[in-house]
Amino acid sequence: MTATNFGLEDVLNQALQGWQPSFKKHGISPSNRVFGAVGLGGAGDSTMIGIVRSRPGGRGPSIEFEGNPMYRMFGTSIGDRAATAIGNETRTLAALERLSLEILARALYAVGKVRPADRLLVVPARDGRPPVLILMSPDMQDAQQSRIISDELDLPFPVMEKAMRDLTRPDQGTQEAVAFFELQNTGPLGVAELFLISQPEIILTRRPRMIPLCAASPHLTVEAAGQLSTAGVFCHDDEGEFGVTACYHGTGDKGTSVRIGTHIGEVKHANPVQDIVFIPLDADYPMPPLTGRGGVRNDREPAKADYVHFDGATNQNRTTRIFGTDNGLLRARPTVQLKVQTDPDTDCGDSGCALIDDQDRVIGFAFERTDYNDYPQFTDWIWAANALRSLNLTVI
Repeated sequence: MTATNFGLEDVLNQALQGWQPSFKKHGISPSNRVFGAVGLGGAGDSTMIGIVRSRPGGRGPSIEFEGNPMYRMFGTSIGDRAATAIGNETRTLAALERLSLEILARALYAVGKVRPADRLLVVPARDGRPPVLILMSPDMQDAQQSRIISDELDLPFPVMEKAMRDLTRPDQGTQEAVAFFELQNTGPLGVAELFLISQPEIILTRRPRMIPLCAASPHLTVEAAGQLSTAGVFCHDDEGEFGVTACYHGTGDKGTSVRIGTHIGEVKHANPVQDIVFIPLDADYPMPPLTGRGGVRNDREPAKADYVHFDGATNQNRTTRIFGTDNGLLRARPTVQLKVQTDPDTDCGDSGCALIDDQDRVIGFAFERTDYNDYPQFTDWIWAANALRSLNLTVI
């Protein structure tokens, strides 16, 4: 393979190099393409499409040709309702775009376009680009051949409406939960309006091989059976016992003997799906300086290119950037592993360390990264809110 350090940003650049918004690409054509990846080749309800193509009361030109998604949002019923309920137009648009990607992902699974061996990543809209769903397939051989496949799929609105009804409700208190409630109350027209606002695209690229991030040099290390990884956050379990998190793949099941610095203990709680364990510590354990004092982030997903930092056993005090997330991130799903993606700035030994945002909140725990000779390159972090919830842990 000729690529050198070809990352997820390169995938977007490759696939979107000739991309234009639908209103520019199709002018005033009646094409259903103004809904992004949805409604192609038989949306099945021309009346509904006609309704959402005009502003309520005939105010001005058809909103499908407005280049700014904020204009499109305020030209629709679902956009107005969600913005009023959330109270912040920027966060409303982000929540609606996120919902469109979640529904799109659900629909792709439902029609068999995503198989168990495939993987979907969510990338928020940024810098004039649309929100994107990246489909990573092991059948694709070269990441440099990444491309938009939206026009190759047929996802009519009835499929999208059913996908919306089948979605797991987001965590209460999030902007996405508020937008989801308004969408459910708006009905089929709201689903069509949602995709008119968002106009998401689907990109196909290759699925790289992933490797665990444990086995290296000490920092605040966790040692078990000869493997070294990094401690995560100090917390209490539901019995009030004090301890620390670590990664499951660097330790093991309940009862596994571990060493944290000079402390000898054992795993008390473990969840292999969320790759997290809880290890009790002595009440007089000497506490190091702490970060992540802002709590655990669970109100909204990280934005693409947000700067975050971590302190691993191999890479200390390192800054990296958010790239994307798994779909379904803001939903309480203890049986599903949810992850955040960053640039590939981790190495072996960093597993289990906490990813911290600019408000000193814990976002995730280092899980795995792409193989050093594989492409595209990125690091996966287990979404902390979902992982901690699975063991009923509360950060201090």
